[in-house]
Amino acid sequence: MLVLGEAIRSAEYLCHISRFQYQGQIASGEVLYLVECESGRRYSVGIYADAEGSSIVFDCGVLGAAGISQNKLCGDFK
Repeated sequence: MLVLGEAIRSAEYLCHISRFQYQGQIASGEVLYLVECESGRRYSVGIYADAEGSSIVFDCGVLGAAGISQNKLCGDFK
């Protein structure tokens, strides 16, 4: 969970993680997690399989407001 929190902070989002869920791995080796903050905001976090542990963070609320399908990145918790 520490890695997920650091990824979100490095993208300049404020989040106290309340829960997270592994979403899978894509062909490039990147692993995806769905993260929910205590505030209710959700993020999709991708962690790359590189030496630096690079990451990418998508704000699920912004994706939805932009009309971008969230099915793969921001699905429901199981």
